[in-house]
Amino acid sequence: REIINRLDPTQPLFDVRPMAERVAETWATHRLLTFLLTIFAGLALLLAAVGLYGVLAYSAFRRLREIAVRLALGARPAHIRGLVMGHGLRLFGAGIALGALGVLASSGVIRSFLFGVSPLDPETYLAVGLLLSVVTILAAWIPARRACRVNPIVALRSE
Repeated sequence: REIINRLDPTQPLFDVRPMAERVAETWATHRLLTFLLTIFAGLALLLAAVGLYGVLAYSAFRRLREIAVRLALGARPAHIRGLVMGHGLRLFGAGIALGALGVLASSGVIRSFLFGVSPLDPETYLAVGLLLSVVTILAAWIPARRACRVNPIVALRSE
């Protein structure tokens, strides 16, 4: 203000702020939207993990008698764990395939929301695939571990 007043005292002044403040104000909306999208993506990942866990736990519960028979006939816990984990990994594979088709179909729309990243960026999809595979393994591990600990006598007696 002082410099402008010295140069031209007749010049009206209003809303004088540093450039850094103006730039920060311009990007504030983008930062807020990015933050909200990150929160919603995290919640979606959490819901997917809980849903996958629920499906696998229910599937293992429904197969409790079969698992008990397998254990009674000498199946190793690793084999039982593989059955439950394999079911989770098959669901993961189907989800990745459907997600890839969805990305290909919507890449034109997604392009307008991205800055500095291609909608078909392989590194991004590799990172997301690895994250989802870790979530799938963790979500499947708990029901698989429980299925291995089933007491065949108790499980078969209840039927």
